[in-house]
Amino acid sequence: MGDDLGSSSAAAPWGYLALLAVWPVALSVADGLSRWRPGPATAMARLGSLDGVRGFLALAVMAHHFRIAWNWRLTGRWELPAETLFKNLGPAGVIVFFMITGFLFWGKLVGAGGRLDVRCFVIARVFRIYPAYLLSLAAIAALSWLAADTVSALPASQAWKSLWTWLTFGFDPDLGFRGTPEAHLINAGVIWTLQYEWVFYAALPVIGLTLLALRPGAGSRVAALVILCALMSLAPAAPLGWFQWHIAAGFAYGALTYEALRLPPLAGALRGAAASILGLVALGVMLALPGYPFGALAFLLLWGPFLAVAAGNTMFGVLASRPAVALGDASYSLYLFHGLFVFAFFRLVPGEVLGHAAVWLGLPLVAAATSLLALACFRLVEAPSIAMGRRLAGERRPVRASEEVAP
Repeated sequence: MGDDLGSSSAAAPWGYLALLAVWPVALSVADGLSRWRPGPATAMARLGSLDGVRGFLALAVMAHHFRIAWNWRLTGRWELPAETLFKNLGPAGVIVFFMITGFLFWGKLVGAGGRLDVRCFVIARVFRIYPAYLLSLAAIAALSWLAADTVSALPASQAWKSLWTWLTFGFDPDLGFRGTPEAHLINAGVIWTLQYEWVFYAALPVIGLTLLALRPGAGSRVAALVILCALMSLAPAAPLGWFQWHIAAGFAYGALTYEALRLPPLAGALRGAAASILGLVALGVMLALPGYPFGALAFLLLWGPFLAVAAGNTMFGVLASRPAVALGDASYSLYLFHGLFVFAFFRLVPGEVLGHAAVWLGLPLVAAATSLLALACFRLVEAPSIAMGRRLAGERRPVRASEEVAP
């Protein structure tokens, strides 16, 4: 079958079959590795079903970027896919990742009475995020060097500026690497979500003070969060610099989730089979929504299944399975590194093959390779660095990846 990549039928049927294969392939890799050599992932305490869902979210983002990168390779344009499903997969993953972050850190602040130990928090963040991130930067730099058509030495000042840009997650707009101006797309541009995460972290002291002001009762917190969710998700999709309020609404929905689940009857009902079915239906509806994927309706549709998962709903046992938890523990590395495999794949595929359905075979192959690397990176880099950060921060609790970072 020849593919017209600008048409809505470009992904059918092979693209959808390849997409269906992504999760079983990745879970098989995770299951095989965890059986062969059990690591810290299988011994971790779990926080509801959030550990199990994060790997699925990262794979959804990967599939989204695979489709975008294919078109980028053909046309030179990095833009949303024409197919509704592939267009919505990435935003759905990002929205829920932000909900997880908001849920976890709002809960920590509520538990601490609104007080934040800034020193311990910063140490934990740096040791959680930077080690794997620095490794991904080294890989991006290497691929940038290898992929450049012409490589010329940058002036020292420009080289240092470029390095500083990457180390600060691209808050400075110059994201070029030596010889490759679009180097930020080698990892599918995923650092933009880390920018949002860091803005949320920076806002936590203010959020803590707000919690102190609302301390007399949970009702005032719920009312404030409902208003905030509505205002943020309904904010117009217009750029305010690089930050857009409506995209960040996921953090507020996550905080609202924490408050909602403090009602035991609701939390119990959300763990039932009916909630599983309704949650999956809502997810399917969101993935079929036409138009802009970060709209208010998308947030509401995703909030339903997120409520259930945060309450401990395992979606018929899938999210509690060993491979799902192992893959979820490695989801941050999966998120960081998948773009590199996607980029390498499309650099290796001959140009004359790019218009054929056979390219879709690359999607499960990329999922397998990325999952293997991510699992190894979690064991060798992430888990030790999390433990070191906790020691330096004076914490004695065991490592729990889901408490550390959304992806």
